Amino acid sequence: MIFFSTMIVCLSGIVSSDTDKRQLLLFTQNKDTGLAEKQLAIWTEAQAEMQERDLTITVIAGNELLYKKYKVDSQTDFTVILLGKDGIEKLRTQNLLTANKLFALIDAMPMRRQEMRKKEKNQ
Repeated sequence: MIFFSTMIVCLSGIVSSDTDKRQLLLFTQNKDTGLAEKQLAIWTEAQAEMQERDLTITVIAGNELLYKKYKVDSQTDFTVILLGKDGIEKLRTQNLLTANKLFALIDAMPMRRQEMRKKEKNQ
């Protein structure tokens, strides 16, 4: 399996508070479980589009502090949380998150729309 260069497997650390990036937090009891692997494969296929949207991925396995911080039930095997550049939670799901759904949500955000307009002007 191919992983993004921006991926961090967070077993005991702290999620970055880098506000230059949107963050996808993948909570899983075991990063090699079926859902986690499928989710990472979906995101891997869309790597270029994810980089364009300033996304980082953090896989969180076995970190009780982060489970508590983000209010994720430690008995749940799979949860995805999207944090915007403002650090505010934009999406939480316990289902696979398709690239299309993720990009539609991000592209509708005011900050992303501003980024797209700025990019258009610079071309």
